[in-house]
Amino acid sequence: MQKKPWIKATAGCLLAAAIFAFVAYLLWDPGPETSLCFDNGSNGLWIGHQWYTGYNVRTGQPVSVYDRDELVNRLARYRINHVFIHAGPVKSNGSIDDMPGLFFDTLRKKTPGVRYLPWIGGNVRDLRLSDTEWRAAFLQTMGRLRAAGFNGVHLDFEPLTDFYPGYLELLAEIRAAFEGDFFISHATRRIGPAGRRVPLLSRWCWSQEFYTACMRRTDQTVLMGYDTCLKLRKLYVAFIRYQAAHLLKLAAAVHGHRLMIGVPSYEDVPKLSDPNVENIRNAACGVRAALEADTNCRGPLRSPMA
Repeated sequence: MQKKPWIKATAGCLLAAAIFAFVAYLLWDPGPETSLCFDNGSNGLWIGHQWYTGYNVRTGQPVSVYDRDELVNRLARYRINHVFIHAGPVKSNGSIDDMPGLFFDTLRKKTPGVRYLPWIGGNVRDLRLSDTEWRAAFLQTMGRLRAAGFNGVHLDFEPLTDFYPGYLELLAEIRAAFEGDFFISHATRRIGPAGRRVPLLSRWCWSQEFYTACMRRTDQTVLMGYDTCLKLRKLYVAFIRYQAAHLLKLAAAVHGHRLMIGVPSYEDVPKLSDPNVENIRNAACGVRAALEADTNCRGPLRSPMA
């Protein structure tokens, strides 16, 4: 039995389209076109709780002087001047378990050019961000950290959906409570397609409107550019390029706002990340491509990025 002509024609068109898409993918390169370097010496790093207390979280043993000095040398070698040091998860009552120890005081004295921000995470399902009393308790925790010598905070509440109730109010209240040089930084989710609010994606993506509202209440945005589930290098480079380019434009519109792109360098690789795809080299290609295009379009950079 012979196939009908329209079936043959359809199959031929689909095959041709598949071949064209495959060839186009092979020829496509979302990475940078030049070897321009954009490192302005304003890089950031997340570090673990042991540097906050001076004790290894797994063994309970004191962190050695050798390890401390190694960290100090690495911060200088890679020109890292923003360090997000793990201070806790925040508990359901708005507090954290401990304050920094003498070890951290010594670390800070050995790195005078570094801004240390207490990295405070938390599962928003266990927190009451929309409750004014909870936010007041959290502000008391912020006050204790400021008294301990921190002049800012880095928030990492997850999973934080688009326009999550109470989050913008919390940022505004932190700003109002600690005027002056108190630096507010926060880890953020990816921006949605074309910056639009897509209801089906609001659990994983933020809209441009929410991003802008957050930027107006903070000093620094740190995109979490990982856990994408992507398995192809080019797609990950393109993802980082898109995110960096779009957020750079939003940050440049808010006076003094900083943008950093958080890239993966895991010791314990999570399930949603493929280290062969999500790594520093590939992420850097995406960031450089975005900065390269921004420089071509608008001249010198307006927002530092690491």
